[in-house]
Amino acid sequence: SLETALKTSQQQEGLDATRIIATDGVFSMDGTYAPLKRICELADEYGALVLVDDCHATGFVGPSGRGTPERAGVINRVDIVNSTLGKALGGATGGYTAARAEIVDILRQRSRPYLFSNAPPPCVAAAALEALDLMHESAKRETLRTNTLYFRKALREARFALGVPHELGQNEKGNCTHSGSVVGTSLDEEHPIV
Repeated sequence: SLETALKTSQQQEGLDATRIIATDGVFSMDGTYAPLKRICELADEYGALVLVDDCHATGFVGPSGRGTPERAGVINRVDIVNSTLGKALGGATGGYTAARAEIVDILRQRSRPYLFSNAPPPCVAAAALEALDLMHESAKRETLRTNTLYFRKALREARFALGVPHELGQNEKGNCTHSGSVVGTSLDEEHPIV
């Protein structure tokens, strides 16, 4: 378990290193969310930083689209967020890391991908900034939620077997208790999925 690994790392003599708990915010293959509240509790208990890869959540998960830390109510307890400027933010190239100034400074000095990369062209940077501005328009997210609920309802009525509820079609409790997907399955042969 994560807690066992953290305990073990604390007990190693001579190990005076920074511990980082790294996780995806949402696991793309099954749609489940990382238990970020529990992860942050463990990080506090064992003196670790929390890094969330939020590439599959940025732009539409959470009340204002700020991803899984916002959804879990731990946005001020996550130390590092990595995400993409693609996917929900309109397909721009590249990504970003958001963190405290000290962490960003270290990354600027030591991160090989950063050191050996070109800056994005001005048009890509402008598109990314515009996408971030659009992300804050709740009406667009609400339209997306409404359309997603409509689509999922139509799939159920057509007898497709749906798996884990997605953020946009989440049940009231927000529980994702099992894995599954629409991929290649239907409740009958009249409705094959291609």
